[in-house]
Amino acid sequence: MKMGNKMKFDLETRHDIGTLRTLKNFRETMTQLLQKESLEKISVQEICEISMIPRATFYNYFEDKFDLMKYCWDEFFKDCWEQFPLTYSFNDLENTIVFIFDFIDNNPDFIYRIASKNSDNGQLQNSFKNYIFQIAIEVIEQSPVEFDNLPQRELAAKFSAMTIYTILMQKLKNMKDFTSEDAIRFLEMIVDKDTWGVGL
Repeated sequence: MKMGNKMKFDLETRHDIGTLRTLKNFRETMTQLLQKESLEKISVQEICEISMIPRATFYNYFEDKFDLMKYCWDEFFKDCWEQFPLTYSFNDLENTIVFIFDFIDNNPDFIYRIASKNSDNGQLQNSFKNYIFQIAIEVIEQSPVEFDNLPQRELAAKFSAMTIYTILMQKLKNMKDFTSEDAIRFLEMIVDKDTWGVGL
């Protein structure tokens, strides 16, 4: 599955060492900056200065800092999507939540630093919501589930994305007290896992 929104630079066309090194540098710089300031305050100029890569090179790869964030989300979730190929099933929803919760539990200081610098309704959170929504759209388009029309597909994608996002926000507010088991029990209370993904 091709993950997330299409970036300006098509990763499927080039995999040479120089390209991968440049992308890794940009990604690590963005991750470092997000622990110090909000996405709103981060500029392309700052990213390039810290990366020691010219702005012209940045714009060869990305439209803007939000395009870079899409790439960062892709890299973060890559292992999850490869391990659990998504098919719009309840089990996929569980696997995604467990993957995110495990990462948070294993990296609490890192997550706290980023969360403390980025507000609940800020650009970083909106970037994540948009990314999850695009993933849900891609999954539904490839799913054997038949939807009558585009609004139904979009509604299903929004419901899936907002479910994951809402649970994640609750996890960030109660990192130690809200477990993946709690999240799965909550899911089972609000949806029928035996019919999820069968159709609307």
